[in-house]
Amino acid sequence: MGGAAHTGLGGTSAPEVIPSARSGSKERDALIRECSKDAFVLFFESFGYCDAGVDGNEIRIGIEPAYQFEPLKVIVLTPDINECAFITGRAVGLWASAVISKIKMFCDYKNKSKFVRFIEKWHPILFP
Repeated sequence: MGGAAHTGLGGTSAPEVIPSARSGSKERDALIRECSKDAFVLFFESFGYCDAGVDGNEIRIGIEPAYQFEPLKVIVLTPDINECAFITGRAVGLWASAVISKIKMFCDYKNKSKFVRFIEKWHPILFP
């Protein structure tokens, strides 16, 4: 459930992009917190926050919109490094009920881009 569900304004919010679920392992959750701190500094500091969560085998870190015109920026880490991605977009519906997004896969980035360096640093730690 998106952030708009807690505003008391009604309406429907966009589906949850970053789940609030944990991995179930204290050690793995600690690694995910460290990874999200690094992601915050590299990608999300200008927003002042970022969320992190586990969705099955995927780890998702980023920001999701709660209101119309707010940005969506989510890093998705998967067991297969080639399926890691950066999802970007913007909410277009009231209370972020609709989001236009674009997915850029790991292989679409240039070799030494900030995203590639981030994935190459954290993937072996999170998915040994």
